[in-house]
Amino acid sequence: MFPIIRPASGYRFIDEGRVHCPTRRRDVELDVCAGCALATEFQPDLEHPYVRCRPEPAIVGLVQWLL
Repeated sequence: MFPIIRPASGYRFIDEGRVHCPTRRRDVELDVCAGCALATEFQPDLEHPYVRCRPEPAIVGLVQWLL
């Protein structure tokens, strides 16, 4: 996809303790994101806090099917 639509970097910005989960396709609490095996980097103490994750397409499809 184009970087404008889906950032290639995988950064997800934290807003009021919630972050967008590409696997679940909705906002989740940061605690849920922190426990995910697909999350690779957490930076909650910056001016613009973010989480970085790299979901695998097969896993995303399976989770979406289960939800």
